[in-house]
Amino acid sequence: PDGLQRPARSCLRGVLMESLGGRPHAPAVAQARQERGFFWPQELRRPVTPGAFGETPLQPLTRDGRVAFLFLTRGRHHLPDVWQDYWRGRESRISIHGHAKDRNWPRSSGPKDWLGAAQIGEHVPTEWAGISLVHAEMALLKAALRDPQNQFFVFASESCVPVRPLHDLLQMLSIDGRSRFRLANYWQVHATNEFKSARAAPGGPVIPREWRFHTQWMLLNREAAGLLAANAHLID
Repeated sequence: PDGLQRPARSCLRGVLMESLGGRPHAPAVAQARQERGFFWPQELRRPVTPGAFGETPLQPLTRDGRVAFLFLTRGRHHLPDVWQDYWRGRESRISIHGHAKDRNWPRSSGPKDWLGAAQIGEHVPTEWAGISLVHAEMALLKAALRDPQNQFFVFASESCVPVRPLHDLLQMLSIDGRSRFRLANYWQVHATNEFKSARAAPGGPVIPREWRFHTQWMLLNREAAGLLAANAHLID
């Protein structure tokens, strides 16, 4: 209620054992199935085999699977050559999708303008710090989900650059199929960005302090991406 997040005790017991590689904690599995029923549309729910213990493991990246890079930008990318070097030789393992606020930047006569060529059909007039950014990200996600070979989805901005080889990312995802994003509580955000934490301050818009913040630049597996797309109506 009112955005408060209070995990059930049954979900907390055995979490340490599970995180260290033990078997899934049965009460937590049962509670998760009960709680998530409201959010999961019928076509995304997994069939549960009678007598099965735990959830189906998250699928890692397969040999023919791809990582989709979703660029949300104001215009052209600041460092396009860095990205070209990043995926050079492994183009078959990636796909590129772009949503630029302004798509009318001058096209150079040199190397291919990969971001210009990757612009999706849907265009959302975006504004800084507005919900329009979320709508644009959802448009990128839905466009990338149409390709069944896209198994993971990475959001990036016009300033984002990779710091490790693409091989490392592909290797990591081929072992572990989980999503990646960084969470921070109210006090962690307040210590580094008072503008964001002020939204939860007295007198301002009501954002419960139990909420968790995370950056919009994240990596999602196909299960999480499909769940978001199926519940896009909750954004407004």
